[in-house]
Amino acid sequence: MSMKRKSSIAVFVVVAFLAGAFFVTAGANVFDLGGALSENSRAEGTTELKAPDDLQSAFVEVADVVNPTVVQIQSSKEAKQRRRMPAPFRRFFGGPRGREDEGQRPLRQGIGSGVIVRSNGYVVTNNHVVEDTEETTVVMEDGTQYDAEIVGADPMSDLAVLKVDETDLPTVSYGDSDNVQVGQWAMAFGSPLSKDLENTATAGIISAKGRVSRTTSNINQIAELIQTDVAINPGNSGGPLVNLQGELIGINSAIASKTGGYQGVGFAIPVNLVKSITDQLIESGNVARGYLGVSFGSVSPALVQDLDISRGAAQIERVQPGSAADDAGLQVGDIITAIEGSDLSNFNELRTTIGSKQPGDTVEMTIVSSQNGDRRTVEVELGERPDDVLASSEEPGGSQDGSPQGGSSQKETMDDLGLSLQTVTPRLLQRQRIRPSEEYQGAFITNVESRSYAYQEAKLREGLIITHVGAKRVRSVEEFAAAYNEVEAGSTFRVSVLQVGRGPGGSTRTATSVTALRKPS
Repeated sequence: MSMKRKSSIAVFVVVAFLAGAFFVTAGANVFDLGGALSENSRAEGTTELKAPDDLQSAFVEVADVVNPTVVQIQSSKEAKQRRRMPAPFRRFFGGPRGREDEGQRPLRQGIGSGVIVRSNGYVVTNNHVVEDTEETTVVMEDGTQYDAEIVGADPMSDLAVLKVDETDLPTVSYGDSDNVQVGQWAMAFGSPLSKDLENTATAGIISAKGRVSRTTSNINQIAELIQTDVAINPGNSGGPLVNLQGELIGINSAIASKTGGYQGVGFAIPVNLVKSITDQLIESGNVARGYLGVSFGSVSPALVQDLDISRGAAQIERVQPGSAADDAGLQVGDIITAIEGSDLSNFNELRTTIGSKQPGDTVEMTIVSSQNGDRRTVEVELGERPDDVLASSEEPGGSQDGSPQGGSSQKETMDDLGLSLQTVTPRLLQRQRIRPSEEYQGAFITNVESRSYAYQEAKLREGLIITHVGAKRVRSVEEFAAAYNEVEAGSTFRVSVLQVGRGPGGSTRTATSVTALRKPS
């Protein structure tokens, strides 16, 4: 059943108008400008600029054709402790919240936006707009309301598809996000801040493309986001970002803000990814995604310089047995510098690129060995991503429990490297709640001087275990010192480091990487 509702923001308009009228009248009387501002008193040569008709007409025409496809999404979900995005990034699912009453959790009322992509009632929005909702209502431009069914959702891309029981609805046209250019005009539509501000149109430009970072991966694990300065606020989530041809180029998903509101930095999911995921959700209710089967991280500046590779390369830290990467012969320490002939500009692009592929797709990768610098090209046939895995990217980190002491284990401070080391012992591992293993033997880093080359360029940190110097296995501080003594003064040498930590369910997780150190002259 459909219902009609009318929105009103007359109070805001009237208040603004009255305030403006009062200010102008009072100002004219105080300064006796009432008669001075006549046509005859204007200075000769005053230039009156007319609005650029072509651009203005474009905005008007886009609003006319796009607005009927834009919907407001009203939803109710149980109030919970909110997960905060890493500052300053915030998603912007807006709306009032209920107050906590003793003994029960009230429903939180939320507002989001969406856009109609198929005339038989399919609507695209953000996953975080409808995630865990108990009731979802779609409100059309004319105020008609429909109960909506969630057809499918994909948290990794932050996209979801809703269905309303209606036909012959207006639909947005798809553009091509590959053709989007930095500096081009764009318009956003949605319901910022309030139910009464539905179908608000704002304009700006495309600020950047391909935004991928460790922070944006918390917003979206798949997309290389479009950045825009178009004004978007809480409530705009899921609404369309369009070009001046009225074509959809993205779905607004998040803002970067220190205040929680608009500060000129917004992010949208590119339309090519939106279309691919939307079609899959409509057809099957889920998304099939390519799977490489590795954990990876960035390459230290020291190793980048030593191997003469791009800083955006990704170093493999773990290979899942039986995975596509394993079948292709990829190994821990291998460095992926390019995919399909395009250099990685950020190591996180490995995740977004693989995530946008389908199972069975073949991907060409350029690989550099971290041990000897040899380069090779590998073709990998991607597998299918398990439900709870995509590809893990981790930065090497230190022990979360401080620097454990291992009793009588060997210790050494290597001032010329800025490192304090300790031989790994069973007691040391047990203090970390890690079962001892020969694999974990090595020189445990207990401290790194913050101004040292080891800290700033090699990215070594407290808690990592040095297991190799070059190709030589070292199982203690003594063996590390012996191998180090063989390194020529003034030269660079490579070390393999192991990170050991606790994983899900009490399991042990390891990640291996290679970096470079420099022996002082």
